[in-house]
Amino acid sequence: MTRLMGALAVCAACGWMGWSRLRWYQARCAALSALAHAMDRMASELNACQTDTAALLALLAEGEDCCAALFARCLAGLDRLDELPFDRLWAEAVRAAQLPLRGEETGLLLRAGEILGRYEGREQARLLHHLRRALETRRDLAQEEARRYGRLSLLLGLSAGLMLSLLLMPS
Repeated sequence: MTRLMGALAVCAACGWMGWSRLRWYQARCAALSALAHAMDRMASELNACQTDTAALLALLAEGEDCCAALFARCLAGLDRLDELPFDRLWAEAVRAAQLPLRGEETGLLLRAGEILGRYEGREQARLLHHLRRALETRRDLAQEEARRYGRLSLLLGLSAGLMLSLLLMPS
């Protein structure tokens, strides 16, 4: 009985690892989609109203998506603007948010910190529009990767668990 319980525990642990990877792929797609939407919203606000950076961050911090915490954290850091430039505050907020992104996607997000507050409103909007398109391209690639490897991760986890269970159980 103990062997059977151990085998089930090994199988469950490996299945959980595969399930976690599947969920990471899904969270990555959601984060990229929310970030692209946020860049579009900022660009629209800048085009229409020339909204300042603090108001943009406050607007996006009110959201319900996974990226609202990033904007809230950056907004809270604006009181340290005398000590650090905005792009460094933004980079700290991005790292603290721990969004499920790959390195090049995080690099794209860091570029937003170099754009916001640095240029005239229409120029910021234009650059954010380009950044949105780049994020949407990455989102499309992430969705394809999630379709390809998401279920495969789950199946590999379960298969590895079953194989280990069979190898570890003496006959």
